[in-house]
Amino acid sequence: MLGRRISVAIACIMCVLVVGCVTTGPSSSPTTPTSLAGTPPAVAPAVQRAISQNYCGRRDPRGKKPVTLALPQLPTFDPPPKPEVVPVRTDAEWLGAGPRPNFAPKAIVIRGIPTRLPVVFITIDDGANRDPRTEALLRKANVPVTVFLIGGVASCEPAFFNRLRQHRIAMEDHTEDHYQLNNLPERKQRQEICSVPGKYQTMFGHRPNLFRPPYGYRAFNADTLKAMQSCKLRYLVLWWENVHGQKIQFLRPGPPKFHPGDIILLHFQDDFVTGFTNLLHRIKAAGLTPAVLQDYLPDSAAVLGGPANLAPNPHPGDEIASTDR
Repeated sequence: MLGRRISVAIACIMCVLVVGCVTTGPSSSPTTPTSLAGTPPAVAPAVQRAISQNYCGRRDPRGKKPVTLALPQLPTFDPPPKPEVVPVRTDAEWLGAGPRPNFAPKAIVIRGIPTRLPVVFITIDDGANRDPRTEALLRKANVPVTVFLIGGVASCEPAFFNRLRQHRIAMEDHTEDHYQLNNLPERKQRQEICSVPGKYQTMFGHRPNLFRPPYGYRAFNADTLKAMQSCKLRYLVLWWENVHGQKIQFLRPGPPKFHPGDIILLHFQDDFVTGFTNLLHRIKAAGLTPAVLQDYLPDSAAVLGGPANLAPNPHPGDEIASTDR
């Protein structure tokens, strides 16, 4: 009997030790920094790879079987008011990683535009998931959008992104391979950032003047601003709201609502159609109108539309068929 009790006691002790090791060990997920509003921004994966290598073949996130989908109902907007171009200054708070720059950078860090006009600015990142509904949805919405497009992904299917430009879409710089920049030396950052403007000048007829660092807040540093300056990129663009499907993450302290001049972030991902549709309805309900971001930034006029030799649109109308490619 005593031997059995000793055996049970030893087993219990071993169980506690094993569970303790499992529950108190280091997490496999990276530590998430905190933004100004106590809301975690996007964080890079622990092991980074060039995103274009992973997603060049991924066009339809819904599967490989051919399907036909009607687009959702979208609100309509009056034309935005005539833009007022006022001096735009870098954000008072340092939003990057590491120490604040000890020099006066020419690149300006912004997350909104100082305006009282009832306008907001829609931006979309990456381009890796090219859901075949995207083009028809943007054409139906007919609102201005700025796309921060990964250079390597743009090379996957340039005709697709060139057609998007026919629907009031401007293409700007989001690096060549989507690495987290504050983990890279300045030379590599310059390569990632400055290889894109010349490519887009040739591909889209527009040289970017705006840049968004992958993963946004706390994912760039003083070297990023030096690299931007070397290839004459004027504005580092962050955001006040982040849209994922039906959810909108508001970073500004106070009541969760849009403000005039806010820059809003979405991604080309599986929930893009839902998120974009939800966002337009929320903007309409707030009495605001999407406007062209570049119109409110000195020396950043967007070139909307594309060259004359665009590939034809394979998906006319509001219903489109997706095919396995």
